[in-house]
Amino acid sequence: MTSRLRYVLLCAAVFLGTFFYLYDLVGDVFHPSLDEGIYLEGGERVLGGQVPYRDFFVFTGPVIYWTQAALEKTFGRHMPLLRLSAMGSLAAMTLVVFALTLRFTDWGYGLGAAVVYLGYLSASTFLVIVNHRWLSAALASLALWAAVEAAKRTARPALLWGVAGVAAALAAWTTPTFILGVGVYLGWLIWREREYLLPFCGGVLVVSLPLIGWLAAQGALLPMIDNLLWLGSRYSKANAVPYGYNPGGMGIRFGDPALNIYGNIMTVLVSARYFVAPIGAPLVLLGYAVLAWRRQLDAPRQLLALGAAAIFATTYPRWDMNQMLFVMAPFCVLVAIQAFRLPVLAQPVVSVIFLMWAALNFSSALSVGSEFQSFPTRAGIQRGHLTLLEGYEKLERLIPEGATLFAFPYQPSLGFALHTRNPTRYAFLQPGMMSKQDEARALGDLERQPPRFILRQYFPDDQVLNTWPNSDRSTLAMASIRQYIDRRYRFVDVVQSIYYRVEVLELNP
Repeated sequence: MTSRLRYVLLCAAVFLGTFFYLYDLVGDVFHPSLDEGIYLEGGERVLGGQVPYRDFFVFTGPVIYWTQAALEKTFGRHMPLLRLSAMGSLAAMTLVVFALTLRFTDWGYGLGAAVVYLGYLSASTFLVIVNHRWLSAALASLALWAAVEAAKRTARPALLWGVAGVAAALAAWTTPTFILGVGVYLGWLIWREREYLLPFCGGVLVVSLPLIGWLAAQGALLPMIDNLLWLGSRYSKANAVPYGYNPGGMGIRFGDPALNIYGNIMTVLVSARYFVAPIGAPLVLLGYAVLAWRRQLDAPRQLLALGAAAIFATTYPRWDMNQMLFVMAPFCVLVAIQAFRLPVLAQPVVSVIFLMWAALNFSSALSVGSEFQSFPTRAGIQRGHLTLLEGYEKLERLIPEGATLFAFPYQPSLGFALHTRNPTRYAFLQPGMMSKQDEARALGDLERQPPRFILRQYFPDDQVLNTWPNSDRSTLAMASIRQYIDRRYRFVDVVQSIYYRVEVLELNP
């Protein structure tokens, strides 16, 4: 077997192994998250002929909605395959970790880094859901791989820089803050490799110009600009948190009398993944900055560190512990490269520590679904806690498939799971983030096309402010919509579940 064939086979094994592991672990888990339903509903709207920005509210780039629409058109309303965007993104990032680490170390370190990265992520199974950040992080990681390969003077550097331009542009068209990567690579090329500016810029333009032209032709370009301005004011302000913010305690219970010493230690070790990112990432970048200042880094390692810094910076202003989990792939590579440079006697000790931590994370992940049960939904067979099953079955009895429904203020995943239709342009109305204009537009939509059902879930102000401490307190109440609901709708029932409690309301006859 040639080394190239072995490389291709190992890459395929890393990608497919990661994908099928995640598919089995979380692909069919029923997860009424606050965010996943936004992109699932948006993909369904696109399938129905609606255009992002013009016909429905979008606070990200449009690529995630087109991706979900393509998946639903191909596979139908089958939840595990609709999560292909998340599971495929994680598999791609695990592959990038392997491939980049291998370029600077050896086969063992490449596979070890991939295993540690996958263990690190799989312990946070609640995050493996449809989300624009997984897709953009994967595209940015692909761009970084291509750029580093080109910087190492691999064959066809012009082609690789073109690939980097395409991937970096797609990442920015998925999550706008990833335009930082485009800027970093442009700066690098102007500084170090001007002969490859044209292929990189060509890659950026081959993505961006058709998208701009299509949006303009659909009357969505100006609405997109308007939404991006909203993103820079309302979204950025509400999501601004102190560095490393920990809104939910992350399950750390050291000293809990209900646990024995072993249980406390295991809990803290598993929860350590939340602190690795905010503490470790700046230290790694600082270490590489020192090495660069001492002229101990070659060009590919410099570019790798710059790309990692750009990806990490995209979490701003929401740089809490959860958001940082999305962007850790290149840091796994940076750490593995330095571990490879340790003295020979130290390498096995460090490797064993990291692999044991990975094993602990895998064990934690595999234990999560041990009590889950399978049940049919309108988006395929899914698994979940018994209370989720009971809650969902009750909602299905109360709300017919195809009915019009609005989740207020923020449970779009339930609407998608029930296969209902939202007649407003808003998949969610986050208290303290939406403006008075958003509230007025949503109220106008409700008055023009009153949905048959409302799922009402009021968040206490302190709960909102704990998660989004910089929310606009003057818009927390959304009083006009509450008054409209109280006036036009009658109470039907309450559905209580492990993750949510909602009131089902029906339009007065």
